[in-house]
Amino acid sequence: RGNNDDTDTSGRDKHPGLSVKVPFTMPFSLVNTPSLYCFNKMYFALQCLKKGPFKVHYEKFFYPLDGILEWNRIYGPKGFFQYQCVVPTDTGLDAVQEMQKVIAESGQGSFLGVLKTFGDYKSVGMLSFPYKGFTYALDFPNRGESTLKLLSDLDAIVKNAHGRLYTAKDARQPREMFESGYGTETINEFLKYRDPKMSSGSLTMKKLVVVGATSLMAHSCARLWIESNEYSSAVLIGRNRDKLEEVAKDLQTRGGTALKVEIRTGDMLTAEGVEQLVNQACEGDLPDTVLIAHGYMPDQDVIDGSRAKCEEVLRVTGVSPSLFLQSFAMKLRGNSSARIAVIGSVAGDRGRTSNYIYGASKAMIAAAASGLIQRFAMENGPVISIVKPGPTSTPMTASMENRKMLAPVEDVAKCIVKGVNAGRKEIYAPFKWTFIMFIVRHLPYFIFNRVKQLR
Repeated sequence: RGNNDDTDTSGRDKHPGLSVKVPFTMPFSLVNTPSLYCFNKMYFALQCLKKGPFKVHYEKFFYPLDGILEWNRIYGPKGFFQYQCVVPTDTGLDAVQEMQKVIAESGQGSFLGVLKTFGDYKSVGMLSFPYKGFTYALDFPNRGESTLKLLSDLDAIVKNAHGRLYTAKDARQPREMFESGYGTETINEFLKYRDPKMSSGSLTMKKLVVVGATSLMAHSCARLWIESNEYSSAVLIGRNRDKLEEVAKDLQTRGGTALKVEIRTGDMLTAEGVEQLVNQACEGDLPDTVLIAHGYMPDQDVIDGSRAKCEEVLRVTGVSPSLFLQSFAMKLRGNSSARIAVIGSVAGDRGRTSNYIYGASKAMIAAAASGLIQRFAMENGPVISIVKPGPTSTPMTASMENRKMLAPVEDVAKCIVKGVNAGRKEIYAPFKWTFIMFIVRHLPYFIFNRVKQLR
């Protein structure tokens, strides 16, 4: 606890102490259970040495992390979630204690926890966060689904206590949580004054871009994202406007009147055409999620008989998606909350007799994605996911003989959306292909060449 010192402060340093800088993003989070335990023990012991009242500069007291520049890098490439809530005085104490219990049971401690009380001063802001009660601020390392589940559990406690979340620090609160905390009537009244060109994740929600949106896999993924009610706009990119309009109509039905769906068609095979389409997709708000899903897979026999067909497969399935991936990645540099997923294939993990040109195209995409994943581990940028579906029941695989082996496209789409939302770098869909392809990749050639099922 601290009290203001009203004595003369002239001659004191304005910015006392030295600042240190975390030089680069750590390869993994340094904030974990053992490090939290050691830090808390050490910090408590140091505070015990300071017996009685003592003076400290206000900057060190109010802003302790300002002495460590780029401190967010200690959380590694996956980053962290900030979570801050406020709960009323009458229910706040029980709510905070319950939150601490849930956090402890989850095994996901917060490196920094700040508990304060707000007074009864009423803010004039329509969507102002503070009101009389307790506010609790926490930072959690991003561990994917387990962290999102923890935050959802905390949401339930805050909602039950009639509290709200601090939208300035929020990156994932559901729509119903926002409406519950701030009130639907107040939000609707506020929206009357909002500049339509202003972007605010809590109010306008998210923007989805789907390249190759007419493919059944892309369409199925888009449905799941739209049905999550987290997206207020979608941009569909492709070459066939009539088919894009059918997809747009379906998504509009699922998203309701609040969803804005746009269609963009153009040249998807040249650098100039791709750049133009990407610029159009990024007009207004930058996208929060991008799915690149187009490709072409004729029979290998057809490719064998035509060099032109071979070139077409490489350009449509390899070069074009790689151009889109690079263009969107450069557009979203500096935005670590954005997601870019590109559809590769298990065929790209190892060339096989039946589809090695198609596989080579997918391998090109995987290499481009891998390079960007490494790049953005060292600099701030979007989360890149390379998706590797196994054989899936889509029009592209309609000519395959053993269709019983094909996974339902709806199941594959759920696996993709779940992995992308969790920020996974490599997504095999269904998950069993993770183990299957590990074995296939490591088979020696004298075995690989003799297994008929792998041809």
